[in-house]
Amino acid sequence: MRKALIILLISTSWISWSQPTTTTLAQKFNAYQAVWPKTTLHLLFNQEKFAPGDTAWFKAYFLTEDLLGVTGKQLIEVNLVDSSGESRLHFLFAVTNGLGFNQLIFPETLPAGIYLVTAHSSWMRNFASDRIYKKRIEIVQNNTLLAEESPALLVGVEGGHLISNIENRISLYTNQSSTLQIINEAGAELGRATPNKQGVCSIRFTPRPNTPYFVRNVGDTNTTALPATEAVGYSLRLFTDGDKTKIRISAPAPEEVTLMITARGKVYHSATVTASNEVLLSLPDLPEGVAHISLLNAAGDLLASRDLYTSGAGVQPKIDLDKNQFQPREKVRVEVSLTDNGQPVEGEFAISILNAGLFSNPQHTLADELFFPGLTERFNLDRSDSSWLTTLDNLLILFPATLPWPEIKDPNKKPRYPFTAVIEKTGRAYYPGTLNPVPDNTQIMFYLQKNLIMQQTFAMDSGRVGLVLPDIYSLDEFFYVAQINGKQIQNLKIVWAEDPMVLPQAPVSRETKEEDSYAAFITRTRLINKSFTEFSTDASRVTPEFEDSNFEEEIMGANITVQVQDYTLFPTMAELVKEVIPSMYHRKTKKREIVRVGLLPPMIETNDPVYIIDGIATSNTAFFLSLKPANVVTIKILSDPRKLVPLGLMGKNGLVIVRTKAGNAREPLDDKAKIITGLNRPLLFTTNDYSTARDPHRPDFRSTLYWNPLVKTGANGKVTIEFYTSDDIGTMHIRINGLATGGKPFSAGQEILISVPEKE
Repeated sequence: MRKALIILLISTSWISWSQPTTTTLAQKFNAYQAVWPKTTLHLLFNQEKFAPGDTAWFKAYFLTEDLLGVTGKQLIEVNLVDSSGESRLHFLFAVTNGLGFNQLIFPETLPAGIYLVTAHSSWMRNFASDRIYKKRIEIVQNNTLLAEESPALLVGVEGGHLISNIENRISLYTNQSSTLQIINEAGAELGRATPNKQGVCSIRFTPRPNTPYFVRNVGDTNTTALPATEAVGYSLRLFTDGDKTKIRISAPAPEEVTLMITARGKVYHSATVTASNEVLLSLPDLPEGVAHISLLNAAGDLLASRDLYTSGAGVQPKIDLDKNQFQPREKVRVEVSLTDNGQPVEGEFAISILNAGLFSNPQHTLADELFFPGLTERFNLDRSDSSWLTTLDNLLILFPATLPWPEIKDPNKKPRYPFTAVIEKTGRAYYPGTLNPVPDNTQIMFYLQKNLIMQQTFAMDSGRVGLVLPDIYSLDEFFYVAQINGKQIQNLKIVWAEDPMVLPQAPVSRETKEEDSYAAFITRTRLINKSFTEFSTDASRVTPEFEDSNFEEEIMGANITVQVQDYTLFPTMAELVKEVIPSMYHRKTKKREIVRVGLLPPMIETNDPVYIIDGIATSNTAFFLSLKPANVVTIKILSDPRKLVPLGLMGKNGLVIVRTKAGNAREPLDDKAKIITGLNRPLLFTTNDYSTARDPHRPDFRSTLYWNPLVKTGANGKVTIEFYTSDDIGTMHIRINGLATGGKPFSAGQEILISVPEKE
């Protein structure tokens, strides 16, 4: 890592190493960090553009500020958000020790547009919403997409304050193609600059006291006001002198202040100074990334602040191939080696091999995406541009990551949201149709219909209930059974505590008239695959059928089984129960129809049984009786206490298991509170292995030839990856992104050519 020498030029007559103030503020910062550690969440995708029906594969990093994995298992929530802020896809997935992988499957009905993929953990909800992970994803159908952004003109002042009678640096951003100028109230120009291709520039000028200033596009009457000019204030400015970065601080009067430089959640330098004359002070090395300079008074109030970027040599990845040109369906052997200061280093990374002709957007390095997550979302930090550091410095002024010094110096609250490794639900139980909570000590059995999980608990404190669930997958549905003092509560109502995350909006976008190369590729590929599938006799066309595990298997079989179609078909279920099904009784009362299952001693039935109809549990006797016997295949009765007792409240009055011919009979789901989101099960990216015999006529066209999110090097810093090319010809791009030991990010890329050999 290159050593960064930072020198302070401070208007002061002497440096006062008044340790109590400096030490106290540093201690408060460290104490705050111990309670409020920041985390970074980042997703690495196999590609950045998709079509409806595609699968987007991604790797997840959940890291501390030091870029080390957050220990243990953690749950992450993902949303695909449209331009109205509505979530089109939502799921949870798990990471372990900071690493995980998963996928988004875009619905085939998803409209074309630019979407935001957001991701956050429960812990990240304790901080501002701009800390959650956000990434723009293009979903294309025919033509290219264009974001429709309103005219914008943003202003940032170095140090955070516009101070009179000294030179101030003003950083500017516009999404309009024009020159920017600073003017006074009378419209006189005080400075101008032309933004670069990122829309960024800066202007230096010296404001006068109590005078307002404005920024505008040349020729435009609309203006944006600069911050109010301060006659008395603190200025904090960076400048370069040769290969050195220096800081200049100006103060209005002699006063002891603390200068503190922090990075990655740690204090790297702090000193107390008294403003008066100029001195020089050299600082220790800073880690690669963004450091924060804070100027504070004795009370810990922030006077001025500045972010700066310090670079480093970092880890050097190398991609080696035995050759750079291959044929379709040929094996490619890639060796990746990692070194740090010339020495082998262990690391892990994700590798993707893309059809380069389908994607034109340049990719950020993993280091840039981790160090500047908010900036890389909106700007292309092109390191090949000789002025990219100047652009970055302006962006750091425009979008400062200031520290919460009011909370640091006087902590008055604790984090509300914990780190979460399990799915939790809290809420209240009510009598149906009322706002009356059930009594304390009400027993409630929760049953998850798909995952076949039961959990029994008690309602306390005016109906309050809580659940901690094991890992469940996909969407599931609750079924409730409740009783108090042995009496069943029918149609229990659960209201879960909701604390939704306010999601950012994706930009409004529209399709242009220009054909999108990826959309055209996907359209052709799907047409080819469909045509081949329809006319092929290959056995691989056959899709195997999978049966979900059912409740009957979990309880090791029923006591009584009735094959309904073996009997004379009765017009109603009530008649079928009465005439055919043993140990089951039906009768009518003035208010409702009643069904009972005769239980074996010592159990005694006191209410209607629980019905499991085509795998879905219900206590709705009316729905059971509404079934048509002609559509029912089997009815099974569970009445043995040895099997019912372990089922708790669900088995108290017996079980009736029904299978229909269609296999999808169920009552309408009219209570969204019964739906619960489980984890998204990670899938493995599949590729073709042409070392074995395979139909040579089966087409193989893919935008991503290969994706592996969990590659690890050995102690020698090396690892070998093998994959086969597809039928695509042209340039393919190998891309790796990962972290070496110690939380050091690295990225590398290399191109290979796939071509068909010329016939002799």
